[in-house]
Amino acid sequence: MHHHAPATVTFSISEAPFRAVYHMSAFIGDGVPNFDIYTAAGAATDMLVRTPALGRVLAQTVGGAPAALMRGHGAVVAGESLAQVVSRSFYMELNARIQLDAIRLGATVHYLHPEEARLATRNLGGYERAWELWKREAPRPPGNRKAR
Repeated sequence: MHHHAPATVTFSISEAPFRAVYHMSAFIGDGVPNFDIYTAAGAATDMLVRTPALGRVLAQTVGGAPAALMRGHGAVVAGESLAQVVSRSFYMELNARIQLDAIRLGATVHYLHPEEARLATRNLGGYERAWELWKREAPRPPGNRKAR
């Protein structure tokens, strides 16, 4: 999945570490890689992954990580299901907002310890509970208002 969540973009353009700060975003752990299309292309681009070669470099950047930032653009998120990638995208942005708020306080930010992140990620699984709630509460498009 690909998104342009604003607070996430902030971390894509900064050397500030993007790390998990609360349990719902524990999958971020000690951080995710950052894809720099300028470096990947070897020249300026329109910031879009338009060629198979750039797509391969982006995929290699993600590797086995759950996500990757895309400098000045957004992020890509991987997972085992639609529910998991949508949830990870949502909580990735929320983590970025919380982390930015903590940084603005000017004191030390206490990130999740690696073992906390591992245990919380295992416990959250595919975010099935959140996904079921979001599906129930999502507005139906006009003309498709059947009961759920």
